[in-house]
Amino acid sequence: MSSDGPDVSVAPRNESAPLAPSPTRQVEVDGVVWIATLSGRCAAGSGALGLGMLESIDFANASAPDRTMRVALVQRSRFHHLFDAELIALFATSKIVT
Repeated sequence: MSSDGPDVSVAPRNESAPLAPSPTRQVEVDGVVWIATLSGRCAAGSGALGLGMLESIDFANASAPDRTMRVALVQRSRFHHLFDAELIALFATSKIVT
């Protein structure tokens, strides 16, 4: 190795490191308990006004929490601040996943 440049070493990648769990909330709609999970973030749009920052929320039936059945988008950083009534309204307008 040449002594001209800095000594750089790369830490080994830890493939088995668990990811932090996604934030979740529960809401009851028509007697059925649904789990709402913050599943992703993105930016959308174009033009002079800039991009809209969004979050994706997955809804899964509590009896099958690993199976997303509905998806909705909200303004970024809103998930944690939604009232239960707002989360229920969001569920009502969410798109069914096929």
